[in-house]
Amino acid sequence: MVAQKFGAPLQLYEAQLRTKEVERELEQVTNHESEIQRDLAAADSEKTAFEKGWRQKLMEDLLSSTRERDSLKEQLLKADKRSGLVTLVAPVDSVVLEIAKLSKGSIVQGAETFFTLVPLNVPLEAEVQIDSMDVGYIKRGHLVNIKLDAYPYQKHGTLDAKVRSVSEDAFRKDASGNQLASAYYKAQLALESTTLKNMPESARLLPGMTLTAEIVVGKRSVLSYLAWPLTKGLDEAGREP
Repeated sequence: MVAQKFGAPLQLYEAQLRTKEVERELEQVTNHESEIQRDLAAADSEKTAFEKGWRQKLMEDLLSSTRERDSLKEQLLKADKRSGLVTLVAPVDSVVLEIAKLSKGSIVQGAETFFTLVPLNVPLEAEVQIDSMDVGYIKRGHLVNIKLDAYPYQKHGTLDAKVRSVSEDAFRKDASGNQLASAYYKAQLALESTTLKNMPESARLLPGMTLTAEIVVGKRSVLSYLAWPLTKGLDEAGREP
């Protein structure tokens, strides 16, 4: 009976101790949870601030890049416009045959020749000057032997050509227009062959090469060549008073 009376209070006391211990542990857990919640809230605030700053910086960088792009685009348009004003583009691949003699800063007038170009990859032609005393014998279709100054004909031979056209008007060798300067006509010769003998592998015909053209205007006997000066002299003597 006595043991039973002391046993019940002891069990009650132990239960109370365990309850208090559990309550302390619960309080610690609750406090730890609150601390974690505070840390989460701080981290969330820091994340929000970082995202806001990052977005703001991103927008500023994007705005700066857009302004720089627009500025460069405007500069490029201006450069293209300036380039278009000073750049001359040939419609086909060509060789510059002649450049007008102009001083620095000169203004090219309308219809004034600035460059003379000869297209590449097209049939070659030769332009020759014919003395006004000989032009009456030259006709379209006459055969021509062309001798290139760059390749002596004694070694490389000649090129065959034909007279394609003769200018209607005469030109003066004096660019100032002096009427006393000797007159000449321009003839265009169509090359029928462009191959010479004993040519180096890298050699080729280029626009601007100088040449001499022998135009075949007909055939005459040796006697006619010898008699022509005499006949001419007799004709002139017959017209004298």
